[in-house]
Amino acid sequence: MLTLRQSLLSVLFLALVFLCGCQPPVVSEENISEYSDYIIARADNDYNFSAEDFYQRLVNSAYLAKGGYAEADDLKHILDSLVLDSMTGFEGDKINLGDYYYDNWTFRLRYHDFLTQVFLYEKIYSQITADSQEVLDFYEQRPDLFTVDEQLEMSHIFLSKIGLQRGPDSLYYNSLEDEEIEKELKGYTDKIYQMLVLGEPFSAIANEYSHDELSRRAAGYVGWTTRGVYLEPFDSVAFSLEPGEFSAPYRDKDGWHIVYMGDYIPAGPMPMSRDGVFD
Repeated sequence: MLTLRQSLLSVLFLALVFLCGCQPPVVSEENISEYSDYIIARADNDYNFSAEDFYQRLVNSAYLAKGGYAEADDLKHILDSLVLDSMTGFEGDKINLGDYYYDNWTFRLRYHDFLTQVFLYEKIYSQITADSQEVLDFYEQRPDLFTVDEQLEMSHIFLSKIGLQRGPDSLYYNSLEDEEIEKELKGYTDKIYQMLVLGEPFSAIANEYSHDELSRRAAGYVGWTTRGVYLEPFDSVAFSLEPGEFSAPYRDKDGWHIVYMGDYIPAGPMPMSRDGVFD
């Protein structure tokens, strides 16, 4: 268990005030040298957090860029945050990631994508030099590299019988016959759709009401998709929209869907003005 010496912050702060007069404490080596070895927090696993560690966190924060002055409340907030982060990290080490397969897989995938992007930018892109005319010539000479399939950027609200049966009113919905719950689901879907029609943000509605847990966590955002990926009538509904529009609810074997088109790219060469062509 991590324990915090409650008197430490006040001692550290008073020392800084003494050295700096009545002004807010200054983030500087002179003000920390006398207390650098002072232990602020200690954990049972022999982990110690010293005043020097605290100072280094302040140095790497925005305080130096703002002149190096910190208020007492700011110092306390930062210190509390660091202690809480450490406690969270210690508890996190006890978690078996194998018990959270999907979340672990998603994290590893995103981490791999991040490392790939960092490698590309640091080892490849940063080494390439070309003037504007060379860029234009390359774009015109290699249309194959910039040709894409028709695609749209999608957000999504999904509503299902299972979602109602597992929701806040599960006791009520589980007491209904199939025909009755289907009627309730249709009414529930119509209510959600009317909220959108009246101007409620799609992301807010998706985040609160969608039964698709994965996209709901991202406020309904699914990403870019091409034709043929999802079951009909998805393509005929989604690709009939204009950017910024959402569809009327439609039903498939799984439940009711409302689709929002955030952006659209026609098949063919990507215009140079599009993000991602020449990042």
